[in-house]
Amino acid sequence: MLLFDRYQYDPQEELLGKGGFARVYKALDKKFDRLVALKIFKDVEIAERYQLKSEIKRAITFDHPNICRYFDIHDLEVENSLGEKVYSQVCIMEYMNSGNLLQYYEKVKNCQILNKLLIDALCGISYLHKKKIIHRDIKPANILIKQTDEGIVAKIIDFGISKKTDSEASSSSSAILGSVSYMAPEQFLPKQYGINGKVSLNIDLWAFGVMLFEILSGRPLFGKPGNQMTTEEIMGKIITPELPKDIEKLEEPYREIISKCLIKNAGLRVQKADELIDMLNRQVNLSYPTVTDKTVGNPSLSAMEETMIFETGNGALKISEKFVENEETVFYGDEIISEEKDKTPESIDALSDSNVKESTENELEKGKTSYLPGIFTGIVIIGIIIFFIVKNISPSAKELEVKRIFDSIRIADSLAMVQAEQQRIADSIAQLQH
Repeated sequence: MLLFDRYQYDPQEELLGKGGFARVYKALDKKFDRLVALKIFKDVEIAERYQLKSEIKRAITFDHPNICRYFDIHDLEVENSLGEKVYSQVCIMEYMNSGNLLQYYEKVKNCQILNKLLIDALCGISYLHKKKIIHRDIKPANILIKQTDEGIVAKIIDFGISKKTDSEASSSSSAILGSVSYMAPEQFLPKQYGINGKVSLNIDLWAFGVMLFEILSGRPLFGKPGNQMTTEEIMGKIITPELPKDIEKLEEPYREIISKCLIKNAGLRVQKADELIDMLNRQVNLSYPTVTDKTVGNPSLSAMEETMIFETGNGALKISEKFVENEETVFYGDEIISEEKDKTPESIDALSDSNVKESTENELEKGKTSYLPGIFTGIVIIGIIIFFIVKNISPSAKELEVKRIFDSIRIADSLAMVQAEQQRIADSIAQLQH
């Protein structure tokens, strides 16, 4: 089928989704040879009631990487049930090729990917809020995912019921717009829960919190109409003073984010999407610190001893260690896990005499000093030395060299035993003094 002599689609094979108001199809824009989405509104009265044409024309001007692009809107002549010719709207949108946020997360089950997509969504919300626009229908179905050459990205769609905060839609008379399961309490009781008796920008953040719970748990927080629940029952749950206990079972930072979003009094609720972005950014950066391409040398150390700088959400995390050649280091979180071939860990700051003394005193006080591991390590190293010596010296010298090495081992063992006995006596004296 060819629509407006430009958009080619198959109504039977290329249906992307449908709802109460519209159906969405994948189509080929023959003019620019690109895939687009056609949103065809079924109900002419709905289109007129929500002034879709003016809202979409406004949305076309939006320019943000986390806002789905709207290219155009056309009038479509159709017949109503009485055989009368009426006009509905067809919205031409950017084609999103990877489903919605909930569907995508159910496939990947990766919290780091989820965090990235949540930040995308919040950036889109922040962009709208800075333009004083309330979306009013934030939910998984309205956060779509697109696979691009640069990676995945989440974008907000569906501005059919978005309104500017200074419009009549912020008043109590027109507060009830959106999907009931994601509505904030002030949309039902603006005088009790709203800011100055009105809904505000942060009804979108309430909806974000409800959406996040659903993504993580796999079920809607307050239920959905039709699943043995009525709209009135869902509204009752939303305005109930206590939130569901299931929120407390979530891991951080999600529990804190949802708790900040789902404060019933809109004046006490989180006010800006940027606050939630900061929380998620800290989590992302702390989980995956990035190693910069700069190292800071120290003149008191050898050329191979350097301070690595790790950037985290809290700024630069400085980790100082002495590295030697041929060391393999694996980075995980804020920790360094090393597969040591030959390494002597030593904090640069601990090189001062006072720090060394303090460290030694603490070790002795806690009774943590142990000589046996050093002895065993020494034996292994000496064994390797013996192997190479035996391999490279003459038979007459082998016996003398081996004898000298084992004499050294016996002396080392004797010294270690003396030191261990001295430590035992010192510990006993310390216990008697206490």
